[in-house]
Amino acid sequence: MKTPTKSFAFLLTLVAILGLPPSGRAIITGEVMQITGYVRNDLGGPVAGVDVTGDDYAGDFYPSTTDANGYYSVDLKTEGNYQVTVNCAQLTELGYGCVNPGAVTMTSGSAQLDFLVHPAAPPLQITNTFLPDAVAGAVYQTQLGAKGGRAPYKWQFAVDSTNLPAGLVLNSRGHLFGKPETNGVSLIIVQVTDANVTVTNKVFSIAINPGPLPGTPASPPPDSPAK
Repeated sequence: MKTPTKSFAFLLTLVAILGLPPSGRAIITGEVMQITGYVRNDLGGPVAGVDVTGDDYAGDFYPSTTDANGYYSVDLKTEGNYQVTVNCAQLTELGYGCVNPGAVTMTSGSAQLDFLVHPAAPPLQITNTFLPDAVAGAVYQTQLGAKGGRAPYKWQFAVDSTNLPAGLVLNSRGHLFGKPETNGVSLIIVQVTDANVTVTNKVFSIAINPGPLPGTPASPPPDSPAK
């Protein structure tokens, strides 16, 4: 019967023979594996001086920095799956938006992974300054607007908003419409989300004025100009 000490020693010997690090990844001896590529902007220009890091999802990191041509080269020690990330904070300082990491599976040789960055979008804002008053029992409609971020936009009420007055509806395109049933003043919080899942809210007051009393004659049309 093998003792635990002898079994462990045998396992270490087997790892050494197979060239496996403790994580189970095979070390490729005599061969350099690399992930290379370029970080460029949407005009094709290089983005220099930003850190690009490869990691093996197991706590090992392999750093690189783009040169004057936007070129980077990440040297690897083992085969396996890697994630390559461009430093988001540095891109932000240069006026660019962040980019999603890329995934690469390495077995030998090299692989190329390029990144395309875009100028950072202006802040997402709701452009309406107020909501027009409504009249109870009368048709009402207005359009909410947004700018900045990245279209398309999606509208809804914030989770902590009160409900709209009865008879009014807000759809996902920002169209507020309906026929309010009762008069009064309500405070609502509308929320817009852009394609980057950026969210912004704004508080509005909406006043529902009383409608004409039953039997009240309609206002006469204005006098026609004299001929």
